[in-house]
Amino acid sequence: KEDGFIQVTLSYAENKDWVLLRVKDNGKGISKEKQKTLFRRFYEGDYRKFNTIGTGIGLSLTKDLVELHEGTITVESEEGQGTEFIIRLPIDRSYFREEQIDDEVILPVQKLVAYEEEMDEKQSDEILVTAEKANSILVIEDNEELLHLMTKLLRHEYNVFTAENGKEGIAVLENEDIDLIVSDVMMPEMDGMEFCKYVKGKLEISHIPVILLTAKNKEEDRAEAYEVGADAFISKPFNLSVLHARIRNLLKYKERMAHEFKKQLVFELKDLNYTSLDEDFMQ
Repeated sequence: KEDGFIQVTLSYAENKDWVLLRVKDNGKGISKEKQKTLFRRFYEGDYRKFNTIGTGIGLSLTKDLVELHEGTITVESEEGQGTEFIIRLPIDRSYFREEQIDDEVILPVQKLVAYEEEMDEKQSDEILVTAEKANSILVIEDNEELLHLMTKLLRHEYNVFTAENGKEGIAVLENEDIDLIVSDVMMPEMDGMEFCKYVKGKLEISHIPVILLTAKNKEEDRAEAYEVGADAFISKPFNLSVLHARIRNLLKYKERMAHEFKKQLVFELKDLNYTSLDEDFMQ
């Protein structure tokens, strides 16, 4: 549309205890019927049906994020006239429960970029590992920008394979020897919970550690993640150094367990007086 526009406005509301974020366009609009299901996950009205694939942020996820901050999101639209989304967020501490308040300072974008550049410049012997010795990590994320960022930060230390949903992730597992998986939860085709359940239910790959990333941080979400077998659960937004630490610790634990198992196996083989041919086969 030649005269099309997208207008974004931010303003205070109600004694400056709330902020209003309005996103408005003059596009084709959304029918009243579709508005009823607009925020349902991967439904007919979701962003993937509106030719915006690649942004990685659906309306269902947006609604979840807004509600996590005790806010609301509504839509006003007329077919042929355009659409306006209105996000209303509280900014005063009094609107939140004590357990919801986190005083930890999150790195701003500028510092994340600086961290990324620092990783690019860090070419020491402990970071540069050969392909033969490096662990292989599978990163599954449908947000293209976040997938690119995580890949760029991890590739110095690991062999990184990527996928945009659980089904693509399974295809990678069938063709590559993966040591650890980092997966988003909310994705099309097959989400992170389904994918993790699949991995942990398949004997050949059930030993692979799985880290789940999600914008949801309620106790029931965390419980569901561990019920499907996740080894770690990290809430978004997250500090990239925390992700690095979790990956290293899980890989070290996996290596230690493999070493202990091998020692125990060798001990049992010797104790049972297997022949050398039997021992070679078992090892």
